[in-house]
Amino acid sequence: MTRQQVSKSATPDEKIKTTPDTSHPLSTSSVNQIMDRTLSNAFPGPPVEIKELKSAFISIPQEIRDMIYSYLLVNPVLGQAASVSSETTYGNTQKYDLDTAILYTYREGISILYKNPMFIDCSNSPGDWNFQDGIFDKSSLEIEEDERNGILEPLIINLCPLTRYTNCEPKEHQDKPLFRNTPNIEKVENWNVLLSSFYPSNLSSNAFAEFCVSVSPYPNISLGIWILPTIFHEDQTDTDSKSFVFDEGIVQSLLPLKMMRKIKRLDIKCAEIPMIPDYCYDRDDHGRKICSADLSVPDLPSPELISEYDKLTSGATPIIECLGLLGAILGEYFWLFHCAEIVVIDRDFVGIRRNIRVYDVSIRPPEAVDGGLVIQEDEQSFFDCADLVTAIGDSPLENTETAEDILRFKQYRGELLKVLEPGYQDVRASSLKFREFLHSESGPTGIFVIGPSKAVDRLDYWSRVTRAMEALEQYEFSFVRGKTEQVRLSLAERNKYLVLAYDSVESGKLMKKIAWAYERSEWKKLIFYYKIAVGRMEKLYFKLRWCRADLFKWDISDRGSDLDTHYDVVEAIVWPEPESNAQLDREHIMEISKGETSDEDLDGCICVWSQGDGDDDDDDDAR
Repeated sequence: MTRQQVSKSATPDEKIKTTPDTSHPLSTSSVNQIMDRTLSNAFPGPPVEIKELKSAFISIPQEIRDMIYSYLLVNPVLGQAASVSSETTYGNTQKYDLDTAILYTYREGISILYKNPMFIDCSNSPGDWNFQDGIFDKSSLEIEEDERNGILEPLIINLCPLTRYTNCEPKEHQDKPLFRNTPNIEKVENWNVLLSSFYPSNLSSNAFAEFCVSVSPYPNISLGIWILPTIFHEDQTDTDSKSFVFDEGIVQSLLPLKMMRKIKRLDIKCAEIPMIPDYCYDRDDHGRKICSADLSVPDLPSPELISEYDKLTSGATPIIECLGLLGAILGEYFWLFHCAEIVVIDRDFVGIRRNIRVYDVSIRPPEAVDGGLVIQEDEQSFFDCADLVTAIGDSPLENTETAEDILRFKQYRGELLKVLEPGYQDVRASSLKFREFLHSESGPTGIFVIGPSKAVDRLDYWSRVTRAMEALEQYEFSFVRGKTEQVRLSLAERNKYLVLAYDSVESGKLMKKIAWAYERSEWKKLIFYYKIAVGRMEKLYFKLRWCRADLFKWDISDRGSDLDTHYDVVEAIVWPEPESNAQLDREHIMEISKGETSDEDLDGCICVWSQGDGDDDDDDDAR
């Protein structure tokens, strides 16, 4: 039995075809010689002892071999023939020797598998392409977790765990695996990547950037990129309404190629799609079709990019990371803190701000002034966080950063994270403390379960409600960190270039509603607004954790920093089911609110409920 030469497929989904030749039957000794030669070539070292081989790898059915191929790429490499699996039964560990034929099949399969192109989907596609009546269903881009936490990360189908979605199986954001940790990716020589244009601000991850970071250290890689236009998702069937133009997002999508310094071969072309979009026609200024384009020649979004790719892939100095992606995450991290906004006033060059990309920490490290972040490039120019991120994000492909620039930026980013780390730890500690308080008041007699009418000691009950208000204010204050008018004046006296502006983490109207309900002992309204406020702060806290963890994954934790992610598991708050008697609650409210401040004190606050609110459940609650 002989094995035919495996050809390299030009298409990503073409399967490996191997057929046995039974015209020349071989003896058992001949088969053993083939096995020994294969193993010695693929895996130098002591050969695997094969006592008896009933069937060779190529005689296994194709569907089973496909399953083996998938397993090889996403699982760790097996060890010697003595590798064991274990099962604990009644405290005793049972060990089983790994079948020698399975180990041989595994090792033989590796040598076949990695000679073939590997398909990776980095297109941020909706997964199963949910088209209904020719219309793309945008709801397929979202899942409940994304909507609940205010993030957008579409379903992505991949051969490997490239994003938090593997084969349309959603995973929690914190469980998103790193593609660089996938075993055996260094053995792959041919990658076929499906890519689409996107805007980093709309997504919480960049699969193609993570792919480039993972494979950039390995030499002699052949990379084929098929570009799928974003417009195809939404207007796939509407070819006459408007012409197709590659949007600016495609430039951002291709920026991670700056990391690839050891590419052997690079092919970029438009992906084949079921229908031909209108970009196949040239149009005049009035939108009229002029002539059809030549579809036989693969084309890039811009002819100028071809020479740029030659520069990027032929240099000796490695470009380490993509600044646009990191800048977007960094900007999100700053915004979630609601730090004081630093407005720059350059007295010498009014209206002119230089477009910086990196920061020289040798001039002046960033400083925290009561939560505000002061960033200085030189003695004459100052920049706030938003300006810095905008400058980093708006980096066209032709403006290639040097390795020194990026190393300085990474050092600067580490300094920024150190400045913000105490603030994050304050938020984290406040969140844990707030959760302990909620847990203590979620029992059968907790204030979030029973109303004041069911309280044994009403004075004690409202004292606990007061503590709930204080706990909420402390949790909010951990985000804000106390910006006062005195801080503004103090900063203005020390530095003539900066003006400090402040935005609260919570809207004033919502906190005013909570205070209004608290003053009038409106228990149901108080709890209603209270839960909304907690939900908003929890959303900010979880986003902080995600952004911070992503930043640490890209650089900090890999390089021995003294910062720690502290990414412990935090469960979402589950509120207990309230029990109340609406009639007794209203009588209690009327009794204790006599002589209280009138509603005129809340002029301008949208907190007036209709007279019928809360009356629908009178019959159910009355006893």
